[in-house]
Amino acid sequence: MAIRLYLLRHAVAERGTGVPDLERELTPAGLDSTERAAATLVQRGLRFDGGLTSPARRAERTAEIYWRHLGNGELQASAALAPGAEPEEVLAAVIDAARAEAALARWLLVGHMPDLAELVSFLAPGRGVSFAPGGLARVDFAGKPRRARGKLIWIYRPERLLEVTEI
Repeated sequence: MAIRLYLLRHAVAERGTGVPDLERELTPAGLDSTERAAATLVQRGLRFDGGLTSPARRAERTAEIYWRHLGNGELQASAALAPGAEPEEVLAAVIDAARAEAALARWLLVGHMPDLAELVSFLAPGRGVSFAPGGLARVDFAGKPRRARGKLIWIYRPERLLEVTEI
């Protein structure tokens, strides 16, 4: 079965002054841009079958908004996507979750920079990428996700999601 991974960087978050990093919230602008991006993707017909998110509050909130609009099934927090995530750990978490839910083909992964850029390079080598806050990328696999076997289909900033033609 083909698997599509949608990698989403959390939206714009508060600065870390006086707040532990994992507890930082999204800004009002971050909340608004996330709502608009998710609504745009609903209009494009995107749905997610499974989802994993960093346990950081800013990522969880971004994931919750996307999930409310686009999710089927269960959204799970995963330490594998916490800040500083290693690509091998993220891939193992996806494989474990996909194994438990064998029929799920479209996965949302919500995390952080530079971790998501490193993950794309690990999964679909050949091109360096960067994620803006709220940026979304799609990586496709012909079968089970494996290192260097993915194909980066697209990566967009949130304000450019209206341009997505291939969901």
